Amino acid sequence: MPTAEALASFRRHLAGRRGRSGRITSPETVRACTSGLPTAFTGIVHLGEPASVGRDQLHTNIRGAWGGAAPSTFNAKRAALASALAYFHDQGWIGDPAAVLHGLDREHQPRPDDTRVRSRERIDRLIADKRRPLEDRTLWAVLYSTVARAEEVLSLNVEDLDRANHRARTIRIGPRVRRPRSWPSIRAVRMS
Repeated sequence: MPTAEALASFRRHLAGRRGRSGRITSPETVRACTSGLPTAFTGIVHLGEPASVGRDQLHTNIRGAWGGAAPSTFNAKRAALASALAYFHDQGWIGDPAAVLHGLDREHQPRPDDTRVRSRERIDRLIADKRRPLEDRTLWAVLYSTVARAEEVLSLNVEDLDRANHRARTIRIGPRVRRPRSWPSIRAVRMS
């Protein structure tokens, strides 16, 4: 099977496939899954080649194109290649796709830093940064000084504000009644 025809068939297969939700695959997903395949199969004219010498060419193409990219990018391109190879195998065009992928292992992806708490100094620097809009800096100051949820602060109305005492009445989660919350001096935010 010529590689160009096989890739076109795989693209049509993805475009007409229904996912678990019952929806047909979006054009964006089809594009994301198939955009790197012509690069991966550069120099491989027939699909029978990856089982022999073409396998090394395929690995060289993948490593050359995405070996220096972020691990998530490399892994996404490798996963798209694995999907295409599985489809080609199902059609009877190639042998075992695992044999073709052997040696082309997934890249290690470091876990994202889940540290959500920021130091008070870092927060103060962020709030004092005049390159940021005043509205954003005021919101951040209110959020961090009151420990209120963003939803509570963003849903405030002018009627809820007690500007003289720097307090606001918010609606809490559940059946709780409105409770007053205090906020920092807006003047302090402007001066910082």
